Amino acid sequence: MGRITELRLKNVRCFEDEQSAKLGRITLLVGENGAGKSTFLGCYKAFAKMANLIDLDDSNHFNEKTFQMGSFDTIVRSGELNFELGAGFEEHCYTDIAFTFVSGNNAIPLEKNIRLNFNATDGRRKTLEIERIPRPHRSDLLRFKESNFCFYLDRSEISYDLITAWLSNSIRRGAFPFSGEPSQFRIRNRLHKSSRDDVEFVEFVEFAKFVSFFRSELPLPESPSFAVESLDPSPSLPRKRLYQSLPDYLDPACGADRDYLAEIGKKLKLWDGISHRKASDTSNLEVMVKTPSGKRNLVDVEYGIYSLLPLLHAIQKNKPGTVFLLQQPEVHLHPSAQAELAQIMAESSHEFLIETHSDHFMNRFLICVMEGKLNPEEFSVLYFDRSSDRKSSRIYNIGTDKNGNLLNVPLGYRTFFLDETEHLLGFQ
Repeated sequence: MGRITELRLKNVRCFEDEQSAKLGRITLLVGENGAGKSTFLGCYKAFAKMANLIDLDDSNHFNEKTFQMGSFDTIVRSGELNFELGAGFEEHCYTDIAFTFVSGNNAIPLEKNIRLNFNATDGRRKTLEIERIPRPHRSDLLRFKESNFCFYLDRSEISYDLITAWLSNSIRRGAFPFSGEPSQFRIRNRLHKSSRDDVEFVEFVEFAKFVSFFRSELPLPESPSFAVESLDPSPSLPRKRLYQSLPDYLDPACGADRDYLAEIGKKLKLWDGISHRKASDTSNLEVMVKTPSGKRNLVDVEYGIYSLLPLLHAIQKNKPGTVFLLQQPEVHLHPSAQAELAQIMAESSHEFLIETHSDHFMNRFLICVMEGKLNPEEFSVLYFDRSSDRKSSRIYNIGTDKNGNLLNVPLGYRTFFLDETEHLLGFQ
């Protein structure tokens, strides 16, 4: 399964100049509220879905659960006419993809420009650039440019508004404009058989090259490269005393493993097991939590237990390599449970992007690096720093060495905590 190793953003909300973020298998997003951490996660999710290039449609991929970033106007930085996203990969058919978005119908982000970089079978690096060229009172033109051809196509000749949707459906299934037949292209465009000096003949040849490139050279992912799970900070279902049917985290039909939940609960020192029973005088069910003091209904134990169950179930049931986008998973947990949850993530086979305000999360991951349970290149920290006027944000990439020391720490990192400590000690 492929990985996104770098995500780039420009003109997205609080991000002005291009910001480049290096991603480890575990990446912590830290910084003040409003500095762009949730925006970053939303962009990652939308980009990963589009980069899969499988079964896309013309919907707004930026406005899906959990982040729901809204329309183009609520995503683009104020005063700008477009925004950009790009990424570098490993173990993917592309080495890099870059998108430029403008406002489309119903303010859906529309690809103005796409650049797909890949290595050809002969080892040469190739780039396909697809650019949308607007024309007054007429449908847009699409320009397809590669080192060997440059072909212009009327957008009305493809069946999708979004270029990525067209690539993931029509091109993937071999449905080309003009059925991919140069003879039909000649007839539809009223081209005449003529000499090689004729402009019409050049168009004919470029179309033939365009079809040949898409049929034999452009790679498309054979299966989804990025399996992404984004979970709400709090469970979507209310905590209840009685349930008509089992919650997913207890239902074997949904991949629930109660032995796993019991094992994890003991590591977290929160519970010894999770089960259910039929409530007396009713057909409803009770979810029961086993603790050293006995079994209790889920509503009678601390909220931290309930808040963790959907996350732990998702970690257990998803295939290795799944990318989890999490917002403050520690929020209802005691520091000791926060640290143990970080340990569980470090020892898992998944990838995590975690927005957090917890030192205990950070420290446990650094301990895992120091103890050799997590390679330094697997762990990264993204520090989101707001400008002095609070109108823009910058992303700093912080790494670690094998001893768990943070590297390339910028000025201003943790200033608030240092100031508070000095104040407490009477140095201010």
